Amino acid sequence: MNIKCNQFEAWLTRFGLFFAVMIIFWSPFSGSTRPPTLLLAILGLVYLVVYKTQLFKALAVRRWTWLFLLLWIPLWTSLINSYDVKATLSAIAWFPLLYLAGIALVQALTHTQSRIWLAQAMVTIVGIWFVDSTVQYCLGRDLIGVPMSIDGRVTGLFTDLHQGLIVLAVLPIAYYCLLDSQKPIATYLLLIAAGLMMALAGARNYVYVLVLIIFGIIFYQKLNPKRVIALLGVPVLVTLIAFGLSRQLIQMKIEHTEKIQQASTTTYQKINNALSYRLNIWETGYQMFLSSPVTGIGSKNFKRAYPEFTSRPEDPFAKTGIHAHNIYVELLAETGLVGFAGLLAVMTLCFRWYQQSPDKNKKMAWPFALSLMAIFFPINTTAPIMVPWWFPVLLLLVCGFIASLEDKA
Repeated sequence: MNIKCNQFEAWLTRFGLFFAVMIIFWSPFSGSTRPPTLLLAILGLVYLVVYKTQLFKALAVRRWTWLFLLLWIPLWTSLINSYDVKATLSAIAWFPLLYLAGIALVQALTHTQSRIWLAQAMVTIVGIWFVDSTVQYCLGRDLIGVPMSIDGRVTGLFTDLHQGLIVLAVLPIAYYCLLDSQKPIATYLLLIAAGLMMALAGARNYVYVLVLIIFGIIFYQKLNPKRVIALLGVPVLVTLIAFGLSRQLIQMKIEHTEKIQQASTTTYQKINNALSYRLNIWETGYQMFLSSPVTGIGSKNFKRAYPEFTSRPEDPFAKTGIHAHNIYVELLAETGLVGFAGLLAVMTLCFRWYQQSPDKNKKMAWPFALSLMAIFFPINTTAPIMVPWWFPVLLLLVCGFIASLEDKA
């Protein structure tokens, strides 16, 4: 009987690991991260039905439950002054599925071998995407026929700029996998390949996040000066190569920036234009926050409410709306101080759990922690949290971090 139970649990772990890999692998295709996340949620439900309260004896599951509640409760309080109640209710209803998916992830990734296989899969996926992007740059279309964007951006298998952000999310996991395998040259090639994918996509913010990750690597490993110089040279090398390979795109962006800067008459306009109108967006987010500082204007409402809260007639997003381009602006606008306090509590708990763990577990959790720290760096302008294609990627990182702190052989 015990043998059958062990075999059943082993199969659940295998399925959990497979769906975890598919969150990344399937992200360019139909449904993006939604299908594997739904399958993980079903798997999490199986865990709950089969193991019931026994499941919560696992420290990783209890910790994930606490983090989930700290993120979910602010969604409920944001209903109080919600701009669009239906949109907020949809976010509230969607979140429990992520909780179930998180259960499946922490159960699968608590095993050391599962995390090793996950890291190896991330190396493979980044390698495939780099080859695909190279083909797209050389031939105008990638391996499955996806063309470059009209303005010359290399997007790989994706039809948008999501590739660079997802590569950044898994880059530390892949990097330390190669480093642990005693392949130092491969680690540099990985960083250069990832950087080129971001630079050729014309997304300067992604290169900035790459620099943050490199600084994290330098800080954690306490490298000698030669290794530090070599790592810091990666973004410089990437920029130079990208300039040589994609002069038309870069020249177009420079000319566009110069044109709008010449038309600027105030310091605000110059900074705003240099930041691709981010000041307009953040100022509008601030107005949303002022309208309901405690509970916000409701989850999933930033873009919907944008036209009503913008105060500048020259704002190019005044009619269509846009996402916040900053995690904290989005959080304060949509869920207010309650949501901000919830996220701070999540970060505090994660830091405490990390500090309380043995050095062996800290080492295993570090790649996930580095990804999350780079993504949640305060002045980052990455995608909003509450979007179906992106949150499952963050979920994978958080659950990998938690699971690494409660390791099973």
